[in-house]
Amino acid sequence: MDLLISLTAVHLKAIVQGMQKARDLPVYPILLSAYSALALLAANRSEVEFGVVMRPLLLLLASSMLLVVLLWLLLKNPGKAGLLAGIWITLFITYGHVYHLLEGSAAWLAALGRHRFLLPVYLVIAAASTILLLRKQSRFSTLTRVLNIAGLVLLVFPSFQLVSFSFTTSQAEKEASQWTFAQPELQPDYPDNLPDVYFIVLDTYTSSKALASDFGFDNSAFVSNLQAMGFYVAECSQTNYTYTQGALTAALNLEYLPELKERLQTVALDDNIWVLMKESQVRHQLQNLGYKTVAFETSYDWSRIKDADIYLGEAQSSITWQQLNAFEQMWLKSTALLLFNDLDVKTRVVDDAAIQSHPYGDHIEKQLFVLQTLPSIAADRDPTFTFSHILIPHVPYVFGADGTILTDPAYYSGDMAGPVNEEYLQKGYTGEIAFLNNRLETILAEILDQSETPPIIVLMGDHGVRDANRAKIFFAVYLPDGAEKVLYPSITPVNIFRIIFDEYFGTSYGLLPDITYTDDGQVIPVPETCE
Repeated sequence: MDLLISLTAVHLKAIVQGMQKARDLPVYPILLSAYSALALLAANRSEVEFGVVMRPLLLLLASSMLLVVLLWLLLKNPGKAGLLAGIWITLFITYGHVYHLLEGSAAWLAALGRHRFLLPVYLVIAAASTILLLRKQSRFSTLTRVLNIAGLVLLVFPSFQLVSFSFTTSQAEKEASQWTFAQPELQPDYPDNLPDVYFIVLDTYTSSKALASDFGFDNSAFVSNLQAMGFYVAECSQTNYTYTQGALTAALNLEYLPELKERLQTVALDDNIWVLMKESQVRHQLQNLGYKTVAFETSYDWSRIKDADIYLGEAQSSITWQQLNAFEQMWLKSTALLLFNDLDVKTRVVDDAAIQSHPYGDHIEKQLFVLQTLPSIAADRDPTFTFSHILIPHVPYVFGADGTILTDPAYYSGDMAGPVNEEYLQKGYTGEIAFLNNRLETILAEILDQSETPPIIVLMGDHGVRDANRAKIFFAVYLPDGAEKVLYPSITPVNIFRIIFDEYFGTSYGLLPDITYTDDGQVIPVPETCE
């Protein structure tokens, strides 16, 4: 009996000692590296799918774990190995953030936002901290325990944000898909000969007048060519909201957001306004009439309608694994890997290989796929409602006016994938406008030519570029059978489907006042004439 008690005591003592040793294991560098990816995902949770974090997260976990183990084996001191790894990892994951922060600061600070200044500072910090730690003889046990707890606490914040967002979003989408408020039944004049409906959004495409005043760009040829096809171009149009989700949600639900919020109090609108865009009134009313919904893969989760009847995306291949998605590009630019991106200034041959190796190859492929595929929808003999969110001329600027792929990093290596200065902004933005105009003329002509029944086409920008003209948008509509007579120069997106439904589908929505809600909360009536 005494022997059994003795053995039990020994085992308990071993367990306690093992637990104490486990507390001294330096896991905080690994937690810190995971935090860098999860925090970036949480900050952009409405823009991307959660799955995009997997490759950066696994890479960070594996590399940080390997670093800690190697330093441990080399230094024979787990506490010192963890502290040194923690410092190096901190420098690695903060480099891009600090670089962009300095780059967008006041003039004297912005000068430090250059690799030739910032990189030596980081290298000096890394070298100095390494030398100081190597000279220390401490085991750093207490500090390791404290930092382990701090790492766990740090990881709680993005994890909670992601879990909370996931729950709220799923609840909101469920509620939005089961709307119960009254919707007028569509009663078309010719139910057996329904027109295809295209809603094509050109992200950040401003009005022709704003193009002329802000960029010195003459857009008259494009406007004239559209008019020759039968489009009505609303020269004085403005957006209803100066951000994409608000503008598209209002247009596709035929109402301003306060009215939608009043009707849908069960949906968390503050962070999930885009849910009402995916589950829009236009979509559901047309589907109830027998329309197929067609949607495209985009770079933003909030504009992906994955449950569309036809969901179009570029075919995947084995090399896709090697390509960085938009989130991975963003993560890369937040770390010291930004250096490799910015130093890659080689001129590439413009072919498939060049696109695949481009820093924004995924973005380029998505936009080209949409432009190439749009005309083919007209071949479907069933009536279709097509939602296409084209991220041109939105940043990054990657298309030259003649369609060449821009490889000069100055077009897209600035803050938030923007250009590095005003010169590149002017050239990049107007180049993408010219490229898009050329492609759209061909695309729209093909759609009109291939459609058995003349289609309805809404072609609009969601908002502009410059602060003063950010509300000014390009807005063109093709309405068959002379219905364009009901359009007017200052029409805004919230009224376009009211007109379409009233003219072609037997409703009596009427018009709402054309107004713009500014970012600072002002409500501004849209002028009836252009100034």
